[in-house]
Amino acid sequence: MQCTRITGENADRFGHLCPAEVMNDENTVKLGVIGENGSACSICAVGVSGQATVIDWIYTDPDKRETGAASFLLENISELVSDMGFDRIEVNFRSDDEGLDSFLAGRDFLVGVESRLYRVPLEDIIYGREMDSLNESFTYNGKTRSIMGKDTMESVNEFFDSEGIDMSYLKDISLDYSIVHIEDGNVTGGMFVSELDNGDLHINYLVNGSSPRVLSDIICVFYDVIIEKEKTGSNLVFTDQTGDSISLIEHLTENDREDYEIPGMMYAVKAI
Repeated sequence: MQCTRITGENADRFGHLCPAEVMNDENTVKLGVIGENGSACSICAVGVSGQATVIDWIYTDPDKRETGAASFLLENISELVSDMGFDRIEVNFRSDDEGLDSFLAGRDFLVGVESRLYRVPLEDIIYGREMDSLNESFTYNGKTRSIMGKDTMESVNEFFDSEGIDMSYLKDISLDYSIVHIEDGNVTGGMFVSELDNGDLHINYLVNGSSPRVLSDIICVFYDVIIEKEKTGSNLVFTDQTGDSISLIEHLTENDREDYEIPGMMYAVKAI
């Protein structure tokens, strides 16, 4: 078997193994396995998120399963990303992806269910009536702002340290889209956001240890950044174990949480 990068020259050979939108996604690198007879066996689409290599699509031709093609593909990916300095491989997949959970678990991946994953179009928030109401009552006082700037980052570092959060986490979050509220040099609220390869924004961590007013101010400053960066066409993605975040979204959009839930999502992660 041979592992190869999939480009325009050989894309047709692998086209039957993935949807066109996956093959045409410029934010991922496609890798495939060619069998001894020259036929396409397996394919995967690989992207990057911080220090992680993320597999957004992996699939093996049903007629060529149990031949070691997918295992060979993962071995090559592991070697490649290790050489490039990444520290882990993550896989996002649906629970109905046939046998993928057991396949990954058998190859040293930790597999779990992504609890309550939501994808919310930002325009549902930005153009909602509640957002208009919040903006009308919002007065900028400099305490709520994006985390860009030396003084702000020092407070954020101290906050992460006090919360026992791994400082490497800061490598993944966006300086533009992450918003904090600082009182007397201390972070009392914040929304820490990373930008995904497809342009969507992922809420990594949301904290409000102060008051509802602080949370509404964070939302208003986030609104200003979204408008300034022209990101209204993207989505806000997050997981929610407690239900607090999606309840806030329901309030902001006046839509039901079921409209935004991504069903049957699972994840797998392997340290390199």
